[in-house]
Amino acid sequence: MLALQALLVKSLCSQGGTALKLTRLYIWLFAIFSLLGGTSVSAGQADDYLQAGVTIAASSSWRPYSFISEDGQVSGFLIDYWKKWSNVTGVPVEFKLVPWAETLKLVASGEYDIHSGLYRTAERVKLFDFSLPIDRSQGALVVAKEEVDCGTAYEEATIGVVAGSFEESTLISQHPETKLVSFIGTDKMLDAFMQGNIHGVVMDVPTIVALDSNEKFARAYKICETVYERELLSGVRKGNEELLSIVNTGIQLISDGEFKSLRRRWFVEKPADSVIMKASVAAASLLVFISLLVFGWVTHRSRS
Repeated sequence: MLALQALLVKSLCSQGGTALKLTRLYIWLFAIFSLLGGTSVSAGQADDYLQAGVTIAASSSWRPYSFISEDGQVSGFLIDYWKKWSNVTGVPVEFKLVPWAETLKLVASGEYDIHSGLYRTAERVKLFDFSLPIDRSQGALVVAKEEVDCGTAYEEATIGVVAGSFEESTLISQHPETKLVSFIGTDKMLDAFMQGNIHGVVMDVPTIVALDSNEKFARAYKICETVYERELLSGVRKGNEELLSIVNTGIQLISDGEFKSLRRRWFVEKPADSVIMKASVAAASLLVFISLLVFGWVTHRSRS
């Protein structure tokens, strides 16, 4: 029903050369289609969001998704994504960029309306209702190139994660033996990694790619493995079906072309494939080298 709703609204709003904006007609159409779809969004409720806007919580140090730039501006893929969402729905947006754990508290408590982007977990399902997918991403284990053996990283290395993050809960669940150090944000975590205070980190592949242009970082790390691949979703406070329906409608109103344009601005094409492949090629090359050494030694011994 959401797909039909978005299609009909987009078609009606585009007639006569008008832009895709939430008008009074849109409000009533949205309410009608929401009721047909089994949700309970009234025209008045949708109109309230149109007039008052929505508040969106996002991480202040999650490059390239959301961060505060050197000149103090809110930036990132998710910032641009929600600005586009605002453009196609007509609902004004206000951003609050804070440490990751605080973003969860702001939305779960109802102080802010929408979480800009997060991964679904069993614990978060108790606090949030999740939107349609915004994007899909991978996360990887990154360790100090000269100090850590990937084969024993979880048992022997000190691994950094962002407090309250999906990465933290994943490692606690899958690798309880790992010594974890939690940080308030990605920037603090990476500072500790570069200073040698921790031996590895788990983070999103697009973040790794964004850092790959930093020569010092590129020389210092190697990727051991992919830790997860997940859909990136938006979230609203549990039970807020009205707002969730509006969020989902806006997501469907963003065209494929608009979405790809946003991704091109912030992400290297196929970042997961290229970065993970680079690590795989390095590992394969080392294996081939060792195999040749062993073969040469065995051949030498047999001739002797």
